[in-house]
Amino acid sequence: MPTCFFTLLFTGCMPLKLNKMVSYYTPIPETVKELDIPKYDVKNQLNGYPFVYWHFTKQKERQLNLERAEFSNYSLLFRLWITHPVGRKGQPHGMLEIKQDFSEWTCNLYFMNVDFDASHLSETITTHIKIELRPKKNDWNFIVDSLYQLNFDILPTDEAIPNYYRNNSGYGNNSPTYSFEYATKNLYRFYQYNNVEQKSDKFWQAECVQKILELLDDEFNWHNLGYDYFREN
Repeated sequence: MPTCFFTLLFTGCMPLKLNKMVSYYTPIPETVKELDIPKYDVKNQLNGYPFVYWHFTKQKERQLNLERAEFSNYSLLFRLWITHPVGRKGQPHGMLEIKQDFSEWTCNLYFMNVDFDASHLSETITTHIKIELRPKKNDWNFIVDSLYQLNFDILPTDEAIPNYYRNNSGYGNNSPTYSFEYATKNLYRFYQYNNVEQKSDKFWQAECVQKILELLDDEFNWHNLGYDYFREN
């Protein structure tokens, strides 16, 4: 994740010492699955540690009492986490989860209000709701086939794409960040995207993300459901 994200992260407070910062970090688990979790490179003080959005995802996963995706035994587990960096208190977040257990499919939608604490690298859920969903237009085979056609299983994380962020410009905006978890019985992948709408006409990867969002909204209407929830809360 670009360095400017950390500039924003620690605005208004003293930068955290590295040893203090990493003490808050969720450790990468030991699992039989192959893990593909993006890590910071030598240009960042967190060299070798996972991107902080993976850490935030794991925090919310625990708070929602969800199964750890890195250990899940589902045939397919797919999560789309949505973060809106609006203020520090009550940030509107969401998560759509699709699971396949043998031939049975389930889909759950979560809406959350989240307090962000830069000094402890933490996101704390203050209120949330869980909604069980079913596809509105197509069957599960069509939806999952469409997701595979959109490369949801192999997309790289945004910063791995050459020239996606020029001059360290990433994440210095109020655009939502989309974090993805993709897991099978043998594999776990995490990747994330910011500034998708502005990049979708320049990068095929961002275009795929945009089409994934549109497909899921078309089938599950999560956008309107989220608008209603956050308006009431």
